[in-house]
Amino acid sequence: MKQYIQLLAAFLFCITLSAQTKKISISGKLLNKEKLSVIHLRNIDEVNITIPVHAGNNFSFVTKDSLKGFYDLDEIGTVYFSPGYQLTVQQNKEGNYVFNGRGALENNALRTAKEIVSTFLPVNKEGELEQAAYYIEVPVFLQKIDSFQKKAETFFNMSTDAFFRKYAALDLAFYGKHLLYYYNAFYGKDVKKFEKATELMLKLDLKSAGFARSADSILKSANTKEMNFSNRLMLGDLIYTKWDKENDTLFQNSSWYRQAFQA
Repeated sequence: MKQYIQLLAAFLFCITLSAQTKKISISGKLLNKEKLSVIHLRNIDEVNITIPVHAGNNFSFVTKDSLKGFYDLDEIGTVYFSPGYQLTVQQNKEGNYVFNGRGALENNALRTAKEIVSTFLPVNKEGELEQAAYYIEVPVFLQKIDSFQKKAETFFNMSTDAFFRKYAALDLAFYGKHLLYYYNAFYGKDVKKFEKATELMLKLDLKSAGFARSADSILKSANTKEMNFSNRLMLGDLIYTKWDKENDTLFQNSSWYRQAFQA
């Protein structure tokens, strides 16, 4: 009887331990100067978890279920969860979020990948192309995108999590496609002049006989150089055709992949 009780206790302990290792925790302090009462953890599969924010902008959350994949966490951005992760978030000297604990390698890799794009291309703080990018020649721009992605993947490949490595790299590839879309749209254009030209076009009389000629003249005033036809076709293939449009797992885990369908 005593042996039976010992075996039962050991069995129950294993069940409890297994349940605990599947839980995911994340806690930390938000950098936002404004007082927030809650933040949200979301994904495309209708996960929407409300996380209370306490005094001093501190938050703490423990999952009841096993979450795995990429999620959007308000204020912090994209996070990656896998069963057993125990993450803490804090501010580094540059004022950015950094992760510690189990799962820190993967989540810091995501953050680093976003930061290093500025060493390859002219981008603003939001990671969008700046004016100088639209004057880069096509072969050079493509080479810079490729070098950026390869460098970022070196951070992803430090992880032993095959799912993370694969889908973090694919998500990044579609971020590259996002940059390529805007590069193609604004190549050779002075963006400020283009915005002013668009405003002027809106004031034109669509019914006037000279509308087409006037519109063409206004738009050309924003151009500093033109892309040749073969490069335009090549970029069009890269942006619109040469990618898998039926990857359900990627659709669930990559906001950049989902955005590609809107291009």
